[in-house]
Amino acid sequence: MFKKTFYSTCLTLILLLFTTTVARAEDVVVSVTGNGSDSQNQASSTTDSTTTVTQSNNAQINNIVANSTNTGNNTALGNAGSVAVTTGDTSTSTTIQNSNINTNIAKSSNCPSCATISETDIQGNGSGSTNTINSSIQNNTVVSQYNNAVINNNDTQNANTGNNSASSNNGSINIQTGSITSSDKIINNNINQNFDPSSSSNSISIAISGNGENSVNAVNFSSANNFMSTGVNNACIFNAKNESLNTGNNTASSNVGNVSIASGNIIAQSIIENNNINSSFLNAPSLPVPQQGGGHQNNNPSAPGPSSSSGTSGSSASSSSGGGSSSSGSTLGASTQILPATGNLLTLLATIAAFVIFFAGFLLRLRSGMSPPSVA
Repeated sequence: MFKKTFYSTCLTLILLLFTTTVARAEDVVVSVTGNGSDSQNQASSTTDSTTTVTQSNNAQINNIVANSTNTGNNTALGNAGSVAVTTGDTSTSTTIQNSNINTNIAKSSNCPSCATISETDIQGNGSGSTNTINSSIQNNTVVSQYNNAVINNNDTQNANTGNNSASSNNGSINIQTGSITSSDKIINNNINQNFDPSSSSNSISIAISGNGENSVNAVNFSSANNFMSTGVNNACIFNAKNESLNTGNNTASSNVGNVSIASGNIIAQSIIENNNINSSFLNAPSLPVPQQGGGHQNNNPSAPGPSSSSGTSGSSASSSSGGGSSSSGSTLGASTQILPATGNLLTLLATIAAFVIFFAGFLLRLRSGMSPPSVA
């Protein structure tokens, strides 16, 4: 009795050693394997995850620039000889740049634990058995992004080389004013930007193989990825540019002699750029498609057991942005896959060995020439 108990315990431990599966935290492994003939086995798995991301930015920027340059306003009065008034050149340059204001990046890719790895197996079950697996995966992702930006740019430029005067002089008069060069830039770039990279997709593996004859095997699988993204962008940008540039208003009066007045040139350049204001970039996650998993090859194609596998899946996405709105959605259809259920080589060899042992015992009994003695 002790020997039988010992052998049974050892056999159980060996079976557990070979049937235990090590899974990572994000893995969902559902297996119906190694069950006897005419047994009824059912396993169910439900995975539901929800990810919510909310980002909000508010920016208020005031840029005020005022430049004033002057080489003019010169006066020559009551001189007893020739008079020459020459003013210098003046140059001003101003750049106001606002870049990368209010940027949201909802990045869930490259996250190993975000994806669900599902492995569903019905393998190596006895003949006449009924095996069913119900598996459901649902991932919900909600991303909300809000940006508000108020930018005020005010640029004022004053430059003067004129307003020169010469009067009541007893000689020749020569007034020559300098030139004015003004360059101004106001650049607003990448204001209110939302980026929604796609999240990690699920990995799905379904296998039905190596089961005995006349077994009934079914896998009911459903996968739903619900992805909703909302982006609201509000931008108020005021660009004000004021310039006052002067090389003239030069006067010469009551002078004795020749008078010459030459005013300088004025070169002014103003650039105002508003680029990439209120932008939302959305990449909806792709829907996983069930694939046939690993398993034994069909070693008994003449007597496959009935099997079925079905799956339904759905995906939806939407987006909107301020200053105008847009929305998009997609629904991917259901997919159904029929996978074979057959016996494997190990089952066939075990059956042959059982027949050999049976006939060997039968022959030994015939050769004994007598029946076992009856017990009184």
